[in-house]
Amino acid sequence: MIKDNYGKFHNVANTLVEDEIAFTYIWILQCLMKATNNITPKVFWTDSELGLINAATHVFSTTPHFYCLFHIWQNITKYLKIKLGTKFHSFSKAFYLCRNTLSIELFE
Repeated sequence: MIKDNYGKFHNVANTLVEDEIAFTYIWILQCLMKATNNITPKVFWTDSELGLINAATHVFSTTPHFYCLFHIWQNITKYLKIKLGTKFHSFSKAFYLCRNTLSIELFE
């Protein structure tokens, strides 16, 4: 995805893969680098796919990596909602308060 000068996001590339291993993702990311004249991304977002994370670390070694909040929230809901029970609502509020904090000082 790229963000244009109007603040809109656009898809840059798609790929279909036979497997989800680092070797395959490395090849894909190297092709992307070649297609963009070796312009590395400013940030890289993934859905916690281990093969892609390893490939991105290899190909984009200086690019900060982040996990997609949508997928993080899916996992929180899947694994914590039942365990937290009635406390889940207050946990959710605290989680989003942390997530939406705009500075380190406010976060702490």
